[in-house]
Amino acid sequence: MSEERHLLERAFGYPYAVPAFSYLYEDGVTAPPGEADFADRVPVLAYGSNAAPDQLVRKFGDVPGTSIPVTRASVRGVDVVYAALFAQYGSVPATIHASEGTEAFVHVTWLTGDQLERMHGTEGAGTAYRYGSLPGDAVEFRDSPDAGEVFVYVAAAGALGPEPVALASVPAKRRRYADAGQPEMLRAVRDRLAPGADLDSFVIGTVRDAGLRARRGAALARDALPPSVPGFTPLS
Repeated sequence: MSEERHLLERAFGYPYAVPAFSYLYEDGVTAPPGEADFADRVPVLAYGSNAAPDQLVRKFGDVPGTSIPVTRASVRGVDVVYAALFAQYGSVPATIHASEGTEAFVHVTWLTGDQLERMHGTEGAGTAYRYGSLPGDAVEFRDSPDAGEVFVYVAAAGALGPEPVALASVPAKRRRYADAGQPEMLRAVRDRLAPGADLDSFVIGTVRDAGLRARRGAALARDALPPSVPGFTPLS
């Protein structure tokens, strides 16, 4: 596979293949959660690619002995929508945004302290995303203990405007927003930022040119909807 084809598959494939079940990630291999040990781990909501085994391999594959329980959950009062920014790999990533009456079906990654620090770095905590907490009663935990609170990353720029667009790959009850897949969203932002440009070239340029990516992200942020997540308490 050519380098460009690999880059395009990664950009268009977000949020990748997310299992509909709970699993245990161990050194790049997934297994049933079984008797996973949740003690001394931080529950972090995974509503985009962080619930995908392939993305966990990218983030933790170079750390031998990595074990992460990834369990099903649902979060109430928000939906999973596109954020007003570009990921380094060219996708329009996700954030959560207020949506009264909606229940989004997501996952929780249960991270050790060291794993959380690494996740902060991959998420741009304090810059691209703000890290904080949600009250535990906003989340229904499945296949894991309940927690008094759950932690989450929220895009600092907010949701892609002018109206939120939900990720079609994330199931939800009582969804209020229109939804779209990643290819459709990339075409939409291409039409907004570079009308008439070849889509593959637009994406490759976003990946390879950090300055161009920043300018395009800033253009999306100008029309963003400010972060709106009920009960969110920012910590960074």
